[in-house]
Amino acid sequence: MHIVNFDPNHRGAAQGDLYLFKLTDAEAAKRCGVELKKANRGSIRLLEGEVTGHHHEIVQDHEETGGTEEASAIAAAALGIAKARAAAARGTATLYQDDNLAAALPWLRRRDLMIGFLVVTGGPVILRHPEHDAVKLPEGTFYVGRQIESAGAEERVVSD
Repeated sequence: MHIVNFDPNHRGAAQGDLYLFKLTDAEAAKRCGVELKKANRGSIRLLEGEVTGHHHEIVQDHEETGGTEEASAIAAAALGIAKARAAAARGTATLYQDDNLAAALPWLRRRDLMIGFLVVTGGPVILRHPEHDAVKLPEGTFYVGRQIESAGAEERVVSD
């Protein structure tokens, strides 16, 4: 697994069925929603994979996960997870639900695909998934949503 840096010029990052888009400072200043998910053992699970059962999660380096790793994790994935934790550099993240902010974003046309808004503070965090490259997210506020595939009039939510 590789860790790729978030591209600030593109403002977006995809990872399988998940998509993140970085809000501008002006957009982020409108956030007033409620906390949706707290870190559990140093991570926040954003989305559970429907096909593989693998999940997309934010890794926060400053909290160690106790206990044993998942029994089904292969050695390469475990090494990638360790590298992702080491690269996280003490950032923290919180996932918020904010319908008012979503309504105020003119580019957000499909609110049914929205998972929430991720706020990263104190340094970068890592978005990881066992089957995709990890993404190092900088400080800021990100829209988090599902991706869709479309062919003409037909569309479906991407499954991972």
